[in-house]
Amino acid sequence: MLIDKYMSDYQFSEKHEIVINASAEKIYSAILSTDFMKSFIIHMLFKIRGIPKFTIVDLTKVGFEILEEMYPKEIVIGLEGRFWTRFGSENALNKISRENFLTPQSMDVARVAWNFYIEEKTTDQYILTTETRISCTSKNTLRKFKIYWFIIKPGSGLVRKYMLREIRKQAEQPGMN
Repeated sequence: MLIDKYMSDYQFSEKHEIVINASAEKIYSAILSTDFMKSFIIHMLFKIRGIPKFTIVDLTKVGFEILEEMYPKEIVIGLEGRFWTRFGSENALNKISRENFLTPQSMDVARVAWNFYIEEKTTDQYILTTETRISCTSKNTLRKFKIYWFIIKPGSGLVRKYMLREIRKQAEQPGMN
């Protein structure tokens, strides 16, 4: 998987999957275009973080970078920052280019690689997996992120599950391109 290229060494991860009855192309299109704020749960959780609209493309406006795509199989996005600080504060989130993502990270930030991976199960039935990996390079950053992760992990997992459901709903719609 492409995510391994960007983050093979990490301290935290979360993985979820769902079966979707649609073509890989429809699923990939839904990954990019689904507005996840249509989900009440996601809307409530992301409203707290001040994010008004939430598609994968919208995430690039708040610091995420699309690191690599392999159409129609996988997309990897990345971000680094001090996630344990208040959202919107200086250096809370740092946009990072693909080239810089592959270089060693500074000692005071955590780095996130997040993918969506489409795998064929049967003809027109696919497994969509999303995995989030987080790397911390210093003991201080690791300590701070552990506390943050303990607090947000349940909500993060819930968001990922609802995201997969929204993608499935959109991909399985008749006439979805």
